[in-house]
Amino acid sequence: MSKLKLNKTINASRQLTEPTKIPEGYLLKDPNDGLNWFATIFAGLWLSIWCGISFPMFLALVGTFIFDPNLETLLPLLLLSIFVIIGVIGLVWSGRSLYRVYRIKVGEIILPTYPLRQGETYRIRYRRALRQGRTKDPTTISATWINYEWVEYRRGTDTVTATHELDKIELLDQTVMAGVKHIEYNAQITVPEDAPPSIYAPHNQVRWELQIKIHIPRVAKDTSHFIVKVLPA
Repeated sequence: MSKLKLNKTINASRQLTEPTKIPEGYLLKDPNDGLNWFATIFAGLWLSIWCGISFPMFLALVGTFIFDPNLETLLPLLLLSIFVIIGVIGLVWSGRSLYRVYRIKVGEIILPTYPLRQGETYRIRYRRALRQGRTKDPTTISATWINYEWVEYRRGTDTVTATHELDKIELLDQTVMAGVKHIEYNAQITVPEDAPPSIYAPHNQVRWELQIKIHIPRVAKDTSHFIVKVLPA
């Protein structure tokens, strides 16, 4: 299967999930954040094993080359250096990801009603809590309301998937002062009257996605993604 992506902010693998009814409205959690634990731990273990093999071999070759420099030792040493560098970068990335998951919980939004309708305006509330402690610096939050089409079709013997952005609305940025344990963001989103409603056919889908980016200095820089269903007026 080949894939053509026309916008880096769009991930066609994200799926629609149903919200939970709560007293304040309808709660929708970012389903992709729940995979971070598995993906990060798996990558961390794999990279640890990789570096555990690469580093001893690298150090052994360095020692051999120091005492007996020759071309036969230099070439494997240079090749192994590439693997060591990749391993170190991977370990740093895994460590940062694990730290983020350890410090901050999954992002979630509360909608006043669900599903949404064409031509209506809704006030949404986003919240995300720290697992431990409080923020020591102001948190910056930005949000984007995106409408895009996803299609899957055949090209010869290949199955091709593509995404095409139909509309994109930038919401107001907000700053949350330091010293809080729960980060909240409030904004209004509007579904234009002439915008297409959600479509979820097997090979052709129209999706509405709310992306909320947060930057907590020294804690996390992350984006929550929420696929929302929009019906005709």
